[in-house]
Amino acid sequence: MKNPIYLLLVFMLFLISCDDDGPNILDDVADVEIVFKAMFGDDPYIVNQTYDYGDDQIKIATFSFYVSDIKLGSSSNASEVEEIDFVDFSGVQVDQQSAEAGIRIVSSEAPIGNYPAMSIGIGVPSDLNKTSPDEYAPTHVLSKTSHYWADWQSYIHMKIEGTLDTDGDGLFDDVSFMYHVGADETYESLEIQTPVTIVKDEMNSILVEVDLEKLFVSATRLDIEAKPRLHTAEDLTVGHFLMDNFSNAVRLQ
Repeated sequence: MKNPIYLLLVFMLFLISCDDDGPNILDDVADVEIVFKAMFGDDPYIVNQTYDYGDDQIKIATFSFYVSDIKLGSSSNASEVEEIDFVDFSGVQVDQQSAEAGIRIVSSEAPIGNYPAMSIGIGVPSDLNKTSPDEYAPTHVLSKTSHYWADWQSYIHMKIEGTLDTDGDGLFDDVSFMYHVGADETYESLEIQTPVTIVKDEMNSILVEVDLEKLFVSATRLDIEAKPRLHTAEDLTVGHFLMDNFSNAVRLQ
């Protein structure tokens, strides 16, 4: 019979070798870059490019939003990739080349593995929305006074600004629109049922496309001429319309 002490040592070594192999072990993480790319229908969105909008034409000068609680996996078993970040296409997707490239957010500690879904929050979640820009360092994404309304006591989840040409003269001086969406009740949480695989020892790129056209169109098309402004917290009808449409406008590639 083998020495009991020897058997005990073998057993202990076996336990060590079989120690937790979950995604939180440092050796089991990989670099991830999340690329956000804005589209308008089948075309990459370019700042102030002319697009068809029903019988009219539209130019969008500003498109920006906060993203939060980015997680890999289903809601019951998810790994957080990014708590909060800011995506602003306005000064980035200015030509075809930059529109094709999109905007990159990098996280260096995403657990490797196969995930059935990815979840993304559009806007600032309620716990962070209780804070204000003066609570953060100037480099923090929540320090932006341009995206905070003190009267609302809320961050601005999303901004869309542009012009509409309704008479076909090409001047785009008919309708100027501005949608600044805030308040806890318009925050949108998405779970995208597209598999994602994170592989060790390489940069894993996840492309998130946002179709601007689908933000304006669901069962009906938003009547921009009739409702060109969302700048108060009193009437969030247009805000809900736009934010609810993110569920159809966002896809993983």
